[in-house]
Amino acid sequence: MPSTTFKTLTYAVADGIATITLNRPESLNAITLEMYTELPVALKIAGDDKSTMVTVLTGNGRFFSSGADVTEIPREPAPPLTDTSATRAYYRRRWDATIAPTALAAIDHPKVLVAALNGPVVGVAAALVAHADLIYVADTATLHAPFVQLGISPEAGSSFALLKRMGHAKGMEALLLAKKFTAQNLLDCGFANQIFPTEGFHTSVHASLAIAVRAAHPSSLVVTKQLVHAPFKKEQRAAVYTELDELTERFVSGDPQKVFAALAAKYAKKSKL
Repeated sequence: MPSTTFKTLTYAVADGIATITLNRPESLNAITLEMYTELPVALKIAGDDKSTMVTVLTGNGRFFSSGADVTEIPREPAPPLTDTSATRAYYRRRWDATIAPTALAAIDHPKVLVAALNGPVVGVAAALVAHADLIYVADTATLHAPFVQLGISPEAGSSFALLKRMGHAKGMEALLLAKKFTAQNLLDCGFANQIFPTEGFHTSVHASLAIAVRAAHPSSLVVTKQLVHAPFKKEQRAAVYTELDELTERFVSGDPQKVFAALAAKYAKKSKL
């Protein structure tokens, strides 16, 4: 077990499998600045752990993740939009400290990375899990990448990863039309490897992986993953930074701020009911 204490995650090891669980179920595992800080650390610990061969990323509760926490107040207030240079620098600094390191931690993870979608996955979280080597989904899971509906652009390498994982046709539906995919849709297009019942989902995924771990040689798994990823690793990493350039410009325009402010007000109103 790691000596690091996490506030937004849990970390456990059993049967050669490290399990990182997003643990903000009361907020549908919405990703906060703190979670962005903790995820790369947890992935690094799992990557360095010689007792494990597989890393599972999953969620606690009925959602894997509802995406970025739009209700969170930034530690540093944004400059006025009238100051274009300051606004551009502010948002790029923010993405470089959150989205970029988290996406790269998933892309560069040396172990077999498994996304276990216990429920719906939305936005930036959907982008992150698309970098996994294997994806298992609960029968109640859905995937939604509503970037165009939020006034933003693809992030965390999703313009590359979603198309590679889903295929061009379905990837474009996900990104351009913000189509919501069911568990069966995800299996049919090749995004998911297998569907498990929601009841007992985590136990079923772990049991299936434990069998595979017992039959595999650790160094062979690592080398095989390296060989498979080598031809497109540079494209994955480049997509992360190219997207951040465009995402920054979207926020310079001021359009996303209006959408997120409306969403935050909506969620705040619901919480008071």
